[in-house]
Amino acid sequence: MTRLSWVIPPAGRAFVGEVLPELRVQSDPGVTEVIHLIAQGAVLSGSTEQRLTATGDSKPSIATFSDIAISPAGLYLLQVKGLSTDITLASPIPTEVRK
Repeated sequence: MTRLSWVIPPAGRAFVGEVLPELRVQSDPGVTEVIHLIAQGAVLSGSTEQRLTATGDSKPSIATFSDIAISPAGLYLLQVKGLSTDITLASPIPTEVRK
């Protein structure tokens, strides 16, 4: 894996415990690495590890996070990180989590 980019970035606002709208990232074609969703200082619930799935010979590999909730209330920068590489992708904007 040489890159990660957002297809659907995290929402800018959410409520504590509310499931976020789907997040999706893409990487190089053919990559099947496991990636991890993190946010420093936050507690994330849901499936925070996903495997990139190849979608065709020359199409980007895709991973979708669809059941993520954040607590406690605060302002968090969500990041996706490869488990076997040093590649990290930060959200373009922080997510504000409200009570």
